[in-house]
Amino acid sequence: MVLGTTNAPYKRGISAAQLAKHLASSRTGRWSVHVATFFTDVRPELILKFAAIHGVSKSDLATTYRAVKAATGEAKPTLGGSS
Repeated sequence: MVLGTTNAPYKRGISAAQLAKHLASSRTGRWSVHVATFFTDVRPELILKFAAIHGVSKSDLATTYRAVKAATGEAKPTLGGSS
């Protein structure tokens, strides 16, 4: 469900391993739109569950969220839209 939502608007799809890697590092590179979509279109409880299953700390997840928000202006109030 997470990858289906994250990849739906795009021709190329990010894998779970790639998404987890970019969430942990805050370097989204060519996957920035996918990571932004992950944060804005996936339900908050699934975001946290995906991160936990893939070993992404809440701290790293928050850092990446803030970086994506600053770069794109996209935010999700239910994730703590303030920096």
